[in-house]
Amino acid sequence: MPAYPMGPPAGSPSSRWPLLLSKGARILTVVVIVVGAITYVSFTAVSRTSFSITSIETTVARNSTQAAYSELVTATDTFKAQTQSCSAKSGPSELSCLEQADHAWAAAIATYGSALAGISYPSSAQVEANAAQAAATQASAVVTSLANSPDGQSYSTASQSPGFRSALNAVDSTYNALIGALNG
Repeated sequence: MPAYPMGPPAGSPSSRWPLLLSKGARILTVVVIVVGAITYVSFTAVSRTSFSITSIETTVARNSTQAAYSELVTATDTFKAQTQSCSAKSGPSELSCLEQADHAWAAAIATYGSALAGISYPSSAQVEANAAQAAATQASAVVTSLANSPDGQSYSTASQSPGFRSALNAVDSTYNALIGALNG
């Protein structure tokens, strides 16, 4: 009699398990297969969850950025209305009115920059987020400087300068770049 039991010949209809293993080895083989399948399913679920978390972070960042910009747009509309009402005044009272409107608008731009700083951005949009924050800081400083003009001539010169327009345009362009990065 052979040292190992011989099963039916290979390829015969009665061979259910082609590999001759002891009962313990069969159990171990089944356990390894089951654990492997569970690990695969778990890994797949975690990968999808990680993707989903990144997607959620991007959506939250985009929505928060849009909300902050929307508040800035509302403040800008208010600023425009205030400056139009200031034009009905003359002399020092017009300048004072414009400076008050500028201070309020500079504060709104700074609030926009602060809101951007408080948002958690995915790494794929961090460069654009930093640029938008820097543009808001620069624009707020430029508008504050305008609001602190000593006289009407200085105010007019500062408001017409290319640096003034460039700083304000940078707020819009960096916002658009940030939203583009968040839309992927």
